[in-house]
Amino acid sequence: MSSSNMWRSGSFQNNPYLKKDARQQRAKQIPPLAPAERQEVEEAFDLFDADRTGMIDYHELKVALRALGFPAKKSEVLQIVQRYDVD
Repeated sequence: MSSSNMWRSGSFQNNPYLKKDARQQRAKQIPPLAPAERQEVEEAFDLFDADRTGMIDYHELKVALRALGFPAKKSEVLQIVQRYDVD
């Protein structure tokens, strides 16, 4: 699965952990996934949710980004966390 497909996840549209304005903006930009694609995203998420909390923390996100081939700088990962984390 390509990294761009991960960001097409329909779970962004209904994710209570994203700020409302971020959810609304993503919902306008992301077409819904087919059931098989959604299953792939959920399986990939589970691989990186090491502590099985149902959320990915800073360290898990950094590992996920690097595994997907993105050079994850600390400042960039922190920006992602600050933008999408509500707690």
